[in-house]
Parts: sequence; C-alpha cells; structure tokens
Amino acid sequence: MGLGVDVCDMSPVQSWLSASGLAAPAELPELKEVMFSGNEDICGKSFVGNKLFGSAPDVSWGGRLDSIPLAHHLKHTVVLLDIDAEDGPYLHMLVTDARKGNVWRGSTMAMNYQPPRATREAHRYVFLLLQQQQGHTVLQLPRGESRHSDREAWSLERFLAHNGGRLTLAAASWFSYKGKDKTEL
Repeated sequence: MGLGVDVCDMSPVQSWLSASGLAAPAELPELKEVMFSGNEDICGKSFVGNKLFGSAPDVSWGGRLDSIPLAHHLKHTVVLLDIDAEDGPYLHMLVTDARKGNVWRGSTMAMNYQPPRATREAHRYVFLLLQQQQGHTVLQLPRGESRHSDREAWSLERFLAHNGGRLTLAAASWFSYKGKDKTEL
C-alpha cells in the first residue's frame, strides 16, 4: 500500500470525484475517524433507517494520516455531500478553517449540518477533507450559483474553481444510506 495508512476503497465514488475536478490519488487516505454517535469507520458501510445521523459528525484526521505529507499546521475544509441527490449533489455540511486534526477546532461552520434525508433508494454520502493553501480564506460560491438553493445541486467543481486551486484533496470517506420503506416501519 505504499503510504502506510489505512486506505478506503473509493471505487464506488471515484468516477464522481474525477468528474468533479478532484484528482484522487490511487491510494487516497481514508477519514477513518468519522463518527456519528460513536459509530466509527463508516467507509463503504450501508445504513438503513438509522437514526444515528441526527447530530453533526465528529471528523478527525490525526494519527492515521501522520505518515503522509499532510501539513497539520494548515487549515482544512470538510465537505459532506449526497452525490446521488435527485437534482445533483446536495451539500449537507461545509466547515472551513478546521485545525489540528479535528473539524471543530478553530473552524467556521460555513453551512450548518443537515442530516441525510430518508430516501427509498440508497444514496452515497461523501466526506472530503480539503487542505487549504497557507493563508487562503475559503470562498463560498456566490448566492444563486446553484439551480435551487445554496445546498441543492451544489457544484464541487465550481467551488474548487472559485477558490482558485488553493484547496487540495487530502483524504475522503463515504457511506450509503436509505430510509425504511413504510412497510418496514
């Protein structure tokens, strides 16, 4: 595995990452310390009708990423997207300026957390850790850039372009979720 870190199998979301303008390395480090109500290691797991997503996740990137060139003194941006939303990617959370390996240290909540929506079909949710170039203040997309709201049909490609190439993919994770059918309740 070359990098000496746990690697998340990103193949189920790799084509979406590439289409969004993110050149993910073949061995992209996993954000293994993503926790919803204490549930760890979400990468590639499927959840059905689970209520553990009610509160904002705790996202950490220490320890497991120390062996790769990830500058812990730099700020990071954490993005949570539903990449299978009907009108295009739906932004569930955007946190900027996170420091010292934790999403809540010194950070700015640019878009408050919204839990995954219950859907009949499973949707893939992607966490992205973007390393901010030193001294860069992350710019949000101007209002009205998406077709519906500031969350619906959210374009990662436009967000990256708007920030002038000063955000680099450092790690990622993903999971799938669907709500229970009425017959299962």
